[in-house]
Parts: sequence; structure tokens; C-alpha cells
Amino acid sequence: MEEVAAWAWMETQSGGRAAALAKLDSIQERIRVSPRACLFYGLILTEAGRRAEARLYFSKAERQPKLLPEEKALLDRGRRLAGSGV
Repeated sequence: MEEVAAWAWMETQSGGRAAALAKLDSIQERIRVSPRACLFYGLILTEAGRRAEARLYFSKAERQPKLLPEEKALLDRGRRLAGSGV
């Protein structure tokens, strides 16, 4: 699942956000079990303006105890962009 989410993130960076989001939306139930996949899905949701959903996935991503420093930086960036929702 992490591989699909990472592919989707790379796809969004090259202009393929709609395709990436469609793929991840279709498998979101399976994504929820992988904190790393939740990180990438949250980032893509944020870029798509779906910030409330993104915050839920970022919360799940935080449960990954061994995020790489680069992933932690992406999580922090995503949380800032998604806002507090208040």
C-alpha cells in the first residue's frame, strides 16, 4: 500500500493529481492501515483542497513510530497547509 501511495505522491508532483487522487480514493479503506500511506494520501488531499479529510490521515500518519526525517518534514508541512480546522 505504501508503494501505491508513494507513486500517487510522485504523480501529483508531475501534474497528475486527478489520476493519483482517483486511485487513492478507490482504495482508501486499505490505505488506513498504513501510516506511511496515510501521510502521502493526506498530502494529496491537502493539495486538492480536502483539508478536513487530510487532517484525519495526518493523525493516522503520526502513529508511525519510525518515520524518516524527510517523512516527518512532509508531515509537518502537510499539517501546516491543512490547518487546524477551527
